[in-house]
Amino acid sequence: MLSYKRRDPRVTHMLQSLTLHVIPSVDDMGFERSVSGQCDRSLNVTNDLEDKFAEEFANKFGAIEALKKNFELFKYVTGLSVESHGLGVELPLMLNLDDLNGQSLSSIGFKALTTAYKANNPSLLADIKCNETKVIKTYKKLSHIHSVGQSLLDYGFADHKTLMMTARIDCCSYPLSYELPQLWKNNMESMMSFLETSITGITGYVLDSSNAVPKAVSVIMEGFEEPIEIDPKTGRFNLVLNAGVYTIHFSAPGFENKTLSVTVKTNENKKINVILDSTGLLMSYHNYETMATLLANYSDKYPDITSLFSIGESVQKRKLLVFRIGLESKRRGAETANVRFIGGLQGHERSSTELLIQLIEYLLSHYKKDTFITQLIDMTHIYVLPMANPDGAELAQLGRCDSTKGLTNAKNVDLDQSFFDGINKRSLESKSPPETKAIKKWTKAENFLVSVTLRTGGNVVTYPFSSTDSCEYLNISNANRFISLTKLMRFRHKDMHMGSARCGHGNRNRLIKNGFTTGSIWHPTNGSLLDYGFNASNVYELYVYVGCCGSPPESELSDLWRDHKTPVLELLNNVNNGIHGRVVDENGSGIGSAQILVENIAHKVYTTDSEGHYRIPLYEGKYVLTIEADGFWPSTKMATIFSGQDNLFVIDMMSDTRIAGIPRAVFVIICGSAVLTILIVSLCVYNVLVQQKYEKKGFQRIGANGVLFGSDDEEEEDDGGRDSEL
Repeated sequence: MLSYKRRDPRVTHMLQSLTLHVIPSVDDMGFERSVSGQCDRSLNVTNDLEDKFAEEFANKFGAIEALKKNFELFKYVTGLSVESHGLGVELPLMLNLDDLNGQSLSSIGFKALTTAYKANNPSLLADIKCNETKVIKTYKKLSHIHSVGQSLLDYGFADHKTLMMTARIDCCSYPLSYELPQLWKNNMESMMSFLETSITGITGYVLDSSNAVPKAVSVIMEGFEEPIEIDPKTGRFNLVLNAGVYTIHFSAPGFENKTLSVTVKTNENKKINVILDSTGLLMSYHNYETMATLLANYSDKYPDITSLFSIGESVQKRKLLVFRIGLESKRRGAETANVRFIGGLQGHERSSTELLIQLIEYLLSHYKKDTFITQLIDMTHIYVLPMANPDGAELAQLGRCDSTKGLTNAKNVDLDQSFFDGINKRSLESKSPPETKAIKKWTKAENFLVSVTLRTGGNVVTYPFSSTDSCEYLNISNANRFISLTKLMRFRHKDMHMGSARCGHGNRNRLIKNGFTTGSIWHPTNGSLLDYGFNASNVYELYVYVGCCGSPPESELSDLWRDHKTPVLELLNNVNNGIHGRVVDENGSGIGSAQILVENIAHKVYTTDSEGHYRIPLYEGKYVLTIEADGFWPSTKMATIFSGQDNLFVIDMMSDTRIAGIPRAVFVIICGSAVLTILIVSLCVYNVLVQQKYEKKGFQRIGANGVLFGSDDEEEEDDGGRDSEL
């Protein structure tokens, strides 16, 4: 393998994906005594080590003890013992063969490994006999060949959960040297396939925020009863699996439960790090100054993935601070989606501000520690405006649920009614409060894919439209996209999906099916940010109501965060589902002004940069895309979206060389003919006009012979004629 490392991509990938330990010989003394060409195993074995791994033989055989220490040190995931004196694949004696077709994690791993080895081995597939005993082509235990005590296979599996198997490669115990090339040829591909199958699966760690292993941690894969074995010292676990999507649940006493969906691909080892969060979180309110200081400290501490900037000022000149989380190198890349969170749109909704501050802290503290959070940040740009109405927030009465003090800004304007006068009429810009102007400008400047405004006064998610003077409604496909985008979020909440708003007043004290409805049904209002974002910039705008009380007691904030942490993270994760890629011309250059329209979804998406990058959040299914751009022929493409996969789709467009709707070549011919015709007509007209001009002055055109006066000879002939007549 070393000689092929740089020449063979397959070998290179293997050596990069796993650490391979090779022990050519365990029983060196027995090896020295054996005789080449002697096929009878009993003649070459004087003290068989194969069944000496039981405790009764402890410290009696140096080779066995050395091998045990090796297993203890390296914690092998899989192991292959290559032996002779038979043909077949052997599994641990303690393994229940009836379980191999069952649904235990170990059976999946063993079945994958044995299948990979046998399927690529001609000697195991052929009808060959050893000592008149037909080779069994299915799974076998050691006891099927000879009786043993505790074997290496049993020791590895029982003590270390190592998926150990033996491959018996030849009937002869010690074949002659000239037979070795054929044995290598028969088994090389089997060994390679075994290694590739060993790679396919999951390697992970379960730790707490201090990098310690939580006590009594439990890891369960959905669909399997047996828990996943966790190393109590390191928190590490390893699984050999088939390609597919797996759901894993993590829990431990004193910690919040966590669930991950993991996609495993063939010949890929998926690495995940899981951080369990303590249930003992304490939260407190931040005023504007303490919030600004905290955000600045976060930006200084995590400069590679954060930035802090202002999008404008409030009436009282407080900066509207936005905190961005995401890799700057992927600022405009196709791999990133821009997502916006807004809190405190009404100043008394202080709990929304605290939830967003806690979201920032959680994402940053788990980056590069927790695989799920790391992937979110690497794939997404998250913009957070924690306090959209800082002037009102400073007036809010904390801990009082019956108070709406601070709801409006310093000019007594409700910002949630300042974005539109009705669904299709813009408010006069001069009358818009500065906070509204800043958010409008920001909305148009950034190509947000999804925008979430955290509100209070309910336990529900609303989507456009909220206007009371409009007859416009979302079509079914658009509504379904909003439903799909928020479904996991609503159902991961402890009771939002049950439909009870829980708040005892008006519309907000009734059942809302699945916790999801339009703004006009939940809280009808004109000029909402909910409608503005969707109409003005095609952003998927959502209002998420996080509780009845705008500013609950501080003691309730941590419970509020626990209720909404997982739903918000699920929403962020769901944003990255769908289709993404580039729109390019025939030369592969990006088209920066392309417009993409999905059939039956009245929601336009535009490429985000000069490279033609785009992203559309869509759920699984088939879609017809129509793409338009100035200077290019319209293009229609069919796209199929698969759940849990990277749906990269490059859209190519042909340049439109038409002029005035006519193909360039035809246009050139027409123009050339027209110019020639005009030239000929002009010359003819010119000639006629010149002739008329001279005729008016008594001149005539010269005759065809070009002679102006007659010759002398002609005059003499004329005179002679006249004389004869006389």
